[in-house]
Amino acid sequence: CVEQGLTVFCISWVNPDARHAAKDFESYMREGIFAALDAIEEATGEKKVSAIGYCVGGTLLGVTLAYMAAMRDKRIESATFFTTQVDFSQAGELSVFVDEEQIRAIEEQMARTGYLDGARMAGAFN
Repeated sequence: CVEQGLTVFCISWVNPDARHAAKDFESYMREGIFAALDAIEEATGEKKVSAIGYCVGGTLLGVTLAYMAAMRDKRIESATFFTTQVDFSQAGELSVFVDEEQIRAIEEQMARTGYLDGARMAGAFN
């Protein structure tokens, strides 16, 4: 992309800890995607972007696009998704990693700590 004259920006997840206990999905939209759109416009003057979402970042991008459509916000003019789960009622191969007992244990841990430890999430990918 850069060799073709495109300017590329990237945002990434932070590994959550106690500082993030009060964050919700909307926080990730505001402080992630919307903050990135503002920074891109400030740095380049561009009001419209093409976005790529990977894994749960793609899920966040999809939800954000739905919200932006409802708000008539057209700053993202195209989106590409890689390995993104959008229909959680049909988890497919991901269901191998999660059953009701595991979900209950994760929910109990999150109720105690206020967040899902990044190491616990990473365990599903190793």
